[in-house]
Amino acid sequence: MIVCLLVNCKSISQIVTKDSVVTLTEEQARQVVADLVRYDVCKAISKVKDERIDNFLKKETEFKNQLAIKDSIISYKDAYIALQDKILSKTSRIKFGGGVGIISDKFTLGLPMLYGSVAAGLNKFKLGAMYSVKQYSPPNYGIVLEYKIF
Repeated sequence: MIVCLLVNCKSISQIVTKDSVVTLTEEQARQVVADLVRYDVCKAISKVKDERIDNFLKKETEFKNQLAIKDSIISYKDAYIALQDKILSKTSRIKFGGGVGIISDKFTLGLPMLYGSVAAGLNKFKLGAMYSVKQYSPPNYGIVLEYKIF
């Protein structure tokens, strides 16, 4: 049994260049007619498409959230690097230093004096403390004030 279903509608125009014949069994023809009447397959396809669209919208929202988080991390990183560069570019105005040495008397090493000093300097001035030890004498200590000439 061959069933041919022809539908003619003025709102839909279709040009057929070849004559085509579709052969269906009676059961298939009944399913096609029932589907055309009830739109079951169309509703199922529409439901699947709606689910895919909803899934896509959820993924798009997740992507936007992840992108916003990454952008905030990048902007924070840039601000952090700028702050580090600013800190590193600043030179310390106060410089700390210290040293140990030997002081001789009249260019001889007969009675050398060992000393140590600690100082904080600002531009050409240094202010600190000195402690010295000389053989056969008690230790000495004092304040050091220096002006750098060259």
